[in-house]
Amino acid sequence: MNATTSARRCGWTFRFRRTVALAATLAALLPSAQAASPSFDCKRAQTPSERAICAQPQLARQDARIAGLYRQRRQALDATGREALARDQRYFLYVRDRVHALTTDDGGVAGLERLQRRRIEFLEAIDTSPRRGPAGRWGNLESQAQVEARDGRWQLVVSGAEPITARWLCEYDGTAIARGDRWQADDAEYRRRVSLRRDGALLALEDGPLGADGDRGATPYCGANGSLDGAYLPLRGAAAR
Repeated sequence: MNATTSARRCGWTFRFRRTVALAATLAALLPSAQAASPSFDCKRAQTPSERAICAQPQLARQDARIAGLYRQRRQALDATGREALARDQRYFLYVRDRVHALTTDDGGVAGLERLQRRRIEFLEAIDTSPRRGPAGRWGNLESQAQVEARDGRWQLVVSGAEPITARWLCEYDGTAIARGDRWQADDAEYRRRVSLRRDGALLALEDGPLGADGDRGATPYCGANGSLDGAYLPLRGAAAR
C-alpha cells in the first residue's frame, strides 16, 4: 500500500466516522423535538394561546401531556363521566385563552405554564376505579370537594375559585345526612341546602334555598356570584389546585 492509498483510506474513515457521529447526534435530538410538539398542528394554530404554545417547547410538552391524559381518562370513565370531563376540558380551553390574554409577564407564557401544570395535576389525579357513596375527593376545573363519613353523617368541605382571575372564591364546610338517594346539608342560619347525589362516576352538588322561605339569592358561601353547583369528578388523594 502506497502513501497515497493510505491517505485516501484514512480520509474516508474520518469522513465515515464523522457522518456516523452526526447521525447519532441527530437521532438523540429527534425524541426531544418530537416531545416538544403540541397536540395540534402548529401550522393551523388559530388563537394567540395556541401560537404561544407552539413557540415554547415547555408549553408544547405540557399541551401534549394534557391531551394524552384527557384521552386516557375519558376512555376509562363511564358515559356520564366522559360527558362531564369533555365539558370541563372545553371550559379549560376557554380559560386558557383568557389567561393568556390577561397575563402580561413573558408574553403570557408564565400564566399558561401555571395553568397547564395545574391541569396536568388534576387529570393525573382523576380516579377511574368504581366508587360507592359520596366519600372521597372530587373536583372539576373550578372546585374541589372532600367528603368523609363521621359519626353516621357526612362531613363536606368544598373550596373553589373562578379560574381566570379568581374574581370569586367559595368556601363551604357542612354536615350532610342521607335522605333517599341524596345526602343533604341544611344551613338553618342562611336558610340554604347543599345536596349531594351520585350520577354515574360523578358527584353532583346542588346549592339552593331551604324550604319555601329559604334564601333564593346568591349563595352565601361564595363571593361575586360564585357557585358550588356542578359535576365533580372522582379524584385520588390530594390533587393540587
